[in-house]
Amino acid sequence: MWRDYYDKRYPALFHHLYELSRTQFGFSPLDSFRIALAAARAAKAFQPTRSREAAKAAVAGN
Repeated sequence: MWRDYYDKRYPALFHHLYELSRTQFGFSPLDSFRIALAAARAAKAFQPTRSREAAKAAVAGN
């Protein structure tokens, strides 16, 4: 998953997060979808930040 993150392959990151939450943690398909979607969106928002202020804004959803 780290390679997906650094290569900006967000659909692949979503897929791996989904599979992980299903197989390793036993979440339902719907919960796994929600978890993977939220995490992939957060990664996409956070990744381009270059300063602490930008990172805080990304975390806050701004």
